[in-house]
Amino acid sequence: MKGIETHSQKGASVIELLIVFVVIAVLFTMAAAQFGRTGENFERQNIAREFKISLERARFDSVKRRAATWATESRVDITSPTAFSYATDLNQNGILDDPGEVRVVDFQNRSNVTIQGNGLVFPITVRFDQRGQITVKDGANADVNPLFYFCYSRGPQLRHNNTAI
Repeated sequence: MKGIETHSQKGASVIELLIVFVVIAVLFTMAAAQFGRTGENFERQNIAREFKISLERARFDSVKRRAATWATESRVDITSPTAFSYATDLNQNGILDDPGEVRVVDFQNRSNVTIQGNGLVFPITVRFDQRGQITVKDGANADVNPLFYFCYSRGPQLRHNNTAI
């Protein structure tokens, strides 16, 4: 007499496959959302880095030339929340030749990053003297605390991931 043979079947049911696909879709969606924010953060950090380098160049230029008067000090002017310019002695003749030695950085069309701070009145001028000491004045010629935030803004609302300089 032959015994009854049982065949074991191995595989996955439709429900198990569906659960796996749903988990993969959720993970993919989360990764795609995170990747989108990475580009925003990268652009914000690039603009903040560009501003920091402009400050360093202006300070170095004033120290190198021993700028003794207000007119000869290298400067960075924040003209609006989305633009700044810096003036340094590019041709190294010992004086600032405005406007030939002024470089403008406008990032309004490049991203939604804005320069923010507490009670800023634009334009803001950052100057460096012959010793590298900083003087910051706003449009009303008042002293400003030199703490600037580079925020990613979308409409009237600012996002909380800021880069401070």
